[in-house]
Amino acid sequence: MSAIRSNEIELGEKLGEGTFGVVRKGTYNGKEVAVKTLLGNIEQQPMQREPLYMTMVKGHPRFVTLYGICLKETETLLVMEYVAGGSLFDFLHKTKEELKFPNAINLLHQAAQGLAYLHSVSEKSVIHRDVKTLNMLLDVERKNLKICDFGFVRQVGSHMTKESGTYAYMAPEVFNDEHYTDKCDVYSMGITIWEVLARKVPYYEHDKINKIEFVTQIEKGVRPSLNDLSDCPQELKTFITKCWAGKPDDRPTMQQVVVELEKFL
Repeated sequence: MSAIRSNEIELGEKLGEGTFGVVRKGTYNGKEVAVKTLLGNIEQQPMQREPLYMTMVKGHPRFVTLYGICLKETETLLVMEYVAGGSLFDFLHKTKEELKFPNAINLLHQAAQGLAYLHSVSEKSVIHRDVKTLNMLLDVERKNLKICDFGFVRQVGSHMTKESGTYAYMAPEVFNDEHYTDKCDVYSMGITIWEVLARKVPYYEHDKINKIEFVTQIEKGVRPSLNDLSDCPQELKTFITKCWAGKPDDRPTMQQVVVELEKFL
């Protein structure tokens, strides 16, 4: 991981906000980059985690590349690959561009490949913990996907915090502060598969209820409606329900998600 001086970076427009910082477009060595500003010094443990886990998957085509770190007194800049097509969430819900079933499956397969690699990259499984379409970036042709935002990534067995991630995609065991494993990412991936194929925001029909009511509904087994998946093969619908099963042991592994999605490519 290379050290980058602040005068080597030019910051531009705001692209969005990640888990722990603001992301801006910028230039570094004449190249377009994305720059994430983390509030705090890299010597603080929370600041160390994101670049550490990004380095672990460096070189894998399904993850945004970390080019280097710029250290400042009160903030840390992560200089990363810029992915020009924006998030999968924005593509699904803020454009009217067509997404045919084979192309949708291809993007989902890429996401599952990346997460399966993350789960296997070290002796102890590494969990993303915030799998969602906002954290999946597309190239301009909408053919290639890269996973981003490593702010919640942890190894199994390290300190795991309650309610890490985004409610609509969050597994029940995470809500309840129970011991959880990489199967929480599989749950989130099940919600994501539904979202991409339905092209609707998960739980759009429950947007008026408060957090406590929402969590209660999830614990009772409420999930996005399979009726929204009109053109989806029944075999895949059944598999989605396995991914978002209430009990982690009833869910497949992420590698099994990869294999299942390959059937529809």
